[in-house]
Amino acid sequence: THTHTHTPTTTTTTTTTTTTTTTITTTTIVLGLLWSSFRVLSLGRLSAQDKESGSGGSKPEDDLLKWMSSMTGGYGVDVTNWKQSFNDGRAWAALIDRFDPEYIDYQALDTSDKEATLNLVFEVAEKKLGIPRLLETTDMLEGNADERSVILYSSLFHHAWTTNEARIKLANEKRGLGTKMIDIKSKLALEEEERQKAQAERDALRDASEKKEKELGEEEARIKELRDAVAALDSEKDQLKKVLEAGMLSHDNQVKEQVQSLSKQNTNLKDQLDKETASIESLTKQNVDLLNENLELAQHVKKTFGVRPNPFGKIDASTDLWGTCHGNMSSLSGALREHVNAMHLMLKDMQDKASDPTEQASLNADRVAVVNYMEKVCDDVADKKTGAQITESMGKQLSKKNNTMLEILKVQDAMNEIREHSKMHAYLAAQLEGKRWKKKWFVLRGFMLCYFNKKEDQDDSSLLEGEISLSTTTASALELPSETKTQWAIKFSMSEDERSSRSELVVGMKTKEERDEWLFAIRGKILYMQYLEVCNRNNFRPDLRFASIFSNRVFSAVQLEKVQLAAPVVEVLCGALEDHGETKTISLVSCELDDEGIAIFAKQLELLSGLETLDLSRNRISSRGVKSLASAMKKHKDLESLNLSHNKIDDEGLAALNGLLTKNKDLSSLDLSHNCITGLKHMDDFVAALSALTIPSLLLQHNELGDEAASSLAGLLSAHPSITVAKLGKNQIGDAGTKHLCEALHHNRTLKKLDLSNNKVGKNGATAVKALLLANRSLEAIHLAENTH
Repeated sequence: THTHTHTPTTTTTTTTTTTTTTTITTTTIVLGLLWSSFRVLSLGRLSAQDKESGSGGSKPEDDLLKWMSSMTGGYGVDVTNWKQSFNDGRAWAALIDRFDPEYIDYQALDTSDKEATLNLVFEVAEKKLGIPRLLETTDMLEGNADERSVILYSSLFHHAWTTNEARIKLANEKRGLGTKMIDIKSKLALEEEERQKAQAERDALRDASEKKEKELGEEEARIKELRDAVAALDSEKDQLKKVLEAGMLSHDNQVKEQVQSLSKQNTNLKDQLDKETASIESLTKQNVDLLNENLELAQHVKKTFGVRPNPFGKIDASTDLWGTCHGNMSSLSGALREHVNAMHLMLKDMQDKASDPTEQASLNADRVAVVNYMEKVCDDVADKKTGAQITESMGKQLSKKNNTMLEILKVQDAMNEIREHSKMHAYLAAQLEGKRWKKKWFVLRGFMLCYFNKKEDQDDSSLLEGEISLSTTTASALELPSETKTQWAIKFSMSEDERSSRSELVVGMKTKEERDEWLFAIRGKILYMQYLEVCNRNNFRPDLRFASIFSNRVFSAVQLEKVQLAAPVVEVLCGALEDHGETKTISLVSCELDDEGIAIFAKQLELLSGLETLDLSRNRISSRGVKSLASAMKKHKDLESLNLSHNKIDDEGLAALNGLLTKNKDLSSLDLSHNCITGLKHMDDFVAALSALTIPSLLLQHNELGDEAASSLAGLLSAHPSITVAKLGKNQIGDAGTKHLCEALHHNRTLKKLDLSNNKVGKNGATAVKALLLANRSLEAIHLAENTH
C-alpha cells in the first residue's frame, strides 16, 4: 500500500519539473530568436552602412559601440564597452545634446549625481525622441543591467538619429539663416540710422543755406549804394588824403597856423577840407564801433569765406574787398581787421627800409600823429553806442577806391589799439643812465611803448623822450634786490637794428601785480607781432584765434583745429603758454603737427604740470615725436584724457607711452586708433600698463595688430573691470587671435561690445565666436563685417 501511494507522487513531481524546464527552454528560444532578429534587422543595417563606408567587418554590437563613441567625441565621455561606459548616463546625455542642444544643457549636468543624470536621460529620450524606457535606474547604478538590454536601448538612439537626421540638418540650416537674418537686420538698422542722420544734416545745411541767401539778399541794396558812392568819391581821392594828413597834425600849433594861412589863401579849398574832414571822422567812428560789435562774428566769417590778408602788401586798385568777402558786411569787417594788422607791419617795414633820416623821422611823426589824432576821436565817442542806423550809414560811406580805404584802415586800427590799451599808462621808474632811476610817464600805444617826462606832455609828439618798438624787442620779468624801491621790473632788450643810444631798458614797478599786468600786455603784443611775421615769412594764413590767445589774461583751454602749426608757429604758441600755467586742456586737432613741432611743444608741456586733457589727433606725429612727448611729461600725474589717433605711431611709440600710462593712474580715456602699431614688440608692457587704468574703451582700430597682439590683449580683456567696448576692427587679426580673444571672454561679464570687423577672421574664428555667444550672455554686440576669410 505504501509503495502504491508513493509512486504516483513521484510521477507528478517529475512531470511538473519537465513542464517547467520545457517552458524555460521555450522562453529562452523565443528570446534568442528575438535577439537574433534584432541583430539582423537593426544592428545589421549599421553594419551594412559601415561596410559601404569601408570600415565594416566587425560584429554589429561593436559597430554600434563605435558609432556611439564617434557621436560623443568632444564631450569628455569614454565609450569603450557595454558593461561600464553607460552606468552614469553621460554617454546618452551627450548623444541627446548632439541631437539637439535645447533638449539637454550638457554643460550644466552634475556629473556627481548619476541617478539624476540617468532619470533625466530616460525621461528626455522618451518624451523628445520616442525611445521607451527599457532599463531601470537602480540596475544601471549597481551594474546589474543586462548587456543586451543596454545594446538594445542604445540601438534605438541610432534608429532615432537616422530617422531624424534630415530634420536636424534642416533645423541647423534654419538656425544659420536666423543668424544671418539678425546680421542683415543689424546692418539695415545701422544704415537707416546713418541715412536719417545724413538727412538731418542735409536739412540743416539747406536751412543754413537759405538763411545765408536771405542775408545776402538783404545786403544787395547796400552793396549797390556802396558801389555807386565809389564813383562819386573817386574824384576826391587826392584831396581826402591831404585832408586826413592835415587832420592828423591838427594838434600841432605850427601846423594849425599853416592851415589857417592856407585857408585864407584858398577859401574854396578850406570849405572842401572842412566838409571832407567831418565825413572822414564820422566814417571812422562808425567803422570802429561796428568792428567792436562784430569781433566774434568776424572770426566766424573768416572761416566761412576764407578771407586771406596780404601782409606787407599795399591795397592797390586791383584789390576787390567786396569780391573777396562775397558782398557780406560781416565778412568785410573781418577782412578790414586782417588788413589793419598788415598795415602795422607795412608801416614798420617802410620805416626800416628808409635810408634817409628825414624820411624815417617823417614816417615816425606820421605814426605818432595818427595816434594823437585818434585819442581825440576816442574821447569824442567813448560814451556813444551805435545801432542799425550807424551800420547802414557806414555802409553808404565806406564805398571808395581801395587806395582811399587804406588811409581809413590806418586810422581805424590806431583807434582800436588806443581803445584797447587806454588804461595802460602810468608813472614808472626807468633806469636810463647807469644805475640812476628816473620817474617817467609811460604810455602803451599799439605796438609802441612811449615815455614822456610828465603826463601833460603825452599830447605833444615833439615832447616824446623815447619809444620802444615791440616788433623788435624782447621783454622779461626782472626781480631787483629787496632794498630797491622798485623791486619788480621789466627788462627790455632791443635788437641790433633798433639800438640807438642803448641796448636795453629796465622799467620798475612798486608791486608784482602791476609788473605782471604790464608784462602780460607787452608780451601779448610782442607775440602777436612775431606770429604775423612768421605767417608773412612762410606764406601762412593768419588765424584770428591766436589774437585771443595772446590777449586773454586767464584761460584754462587752448583749442585749435585745422591750423597750420609749423615749428616757427609752435614756438610763438609756446611763448604764449609761458604765462598760462593754469591751462588744463590742450586740443590741437588737424594742425599738421610733425615730430619737429611736437619736440618744441613738449618742452612747454613739461611746465604745465596740471594738464588734464591732451588731444593731438589727426596730425603727423611718429614714434620719435611720442618719445619727446613722453619724456617731457614724465612728471605729470593728473592726465585724464589722451588722444593720439590718426597719426603715424608704431611699436616704438607704444613703448614710449608705457611710462606715461603707468604714472597717470587717473587716465580714463586713451585713443590710439588709426596708427601703425603691430604689437609684435612691447605689447606685454602696454597691456600691463592698461591693466591698472579704469578706461571704459579699448580703442586700437585701424592699426596693424595681428594674432600675436590679439593674444596679448586677450589676457587684458579676460578680467578687466572697466572696459565695456573693445574696438579692434581694421587690423590683421586671424582665426588664432580671434580664438584667444573669445576664449578669454567666456567668463567676462563687463565687456558689452567687441568689434572685429575688417580683419582676417575665417571659419574657425567664427566657430570660436559662436562658442563665446553661447557661453557669455552679457555681450550685446560682436561686429564681424568685412572679414577677408
